[in-house]
Amino acid sequence: MEQIKALNALEPFLALTKSATSPRAVIDLITRATAAPGTYIFTELLLTPQIQALSTGTPEQAAYLTLLEIFSYGTYIDYTSNPSLPTLSPAQTLKLRQLSFLTLAKILPT
Repeated sequence: MEQIKALNALEPFLALTKSATSPRAVIDLITRATAAPGTYIFTELLLTPQIQALSTGTPEQAAYLTLLEIFSYGTYIDYTSNPSLPTLSPAQTLKLRQLSFLTLAKILPT
């Protein structure tokens, strides 16, 4: 049930990828998705062609792809170890720390 809610929270952002025709629009989409309440699963967004197209853009544009990759399967430490990444908003910082905690909880022995 929780996974369905998380996927539903991402749906509007997935729909917006279809109209995101410029790198600036894609970057804005990444910024809004990673800051939005209730969005914690980003893999589907990461896999869209519009997002992946940032890999061939400027270093600044590619940094947003890397940022989304970190939100998808990285940790806050990964973020802080890469000074070329965009600055996070307070909402993004909190979310990435929460996701990092979940990641660490999965790998620590019980």
